[in-house]
Amino acid sequence: MFQIEGLEELSENELQEVVGGTLQDDLNDFLALIPNADIEALFLDYLAADVSVSLTSHRKSSNQRRA
Repeated sequence: MFQIEGLEELSENELQEVVGGTLQDDLNDFLALIPNADIEALFLDYLAADVSVSLTSHRKSSNQRRA
């Protein structure tokens, strides 16, 4: 690791120039790397193929029709 001397003396704007943005910017950049659409498609495919989920949703819809 390295340390930059004098960071505590910088204003917030100067600090952002040195480090290149905020923690929120870093988090947003990281989240942008996650392929949400692909993950959602995989999850929905899994649910569609999962027998226990299929049985649970079938029971739930049967119970709703009786009520």
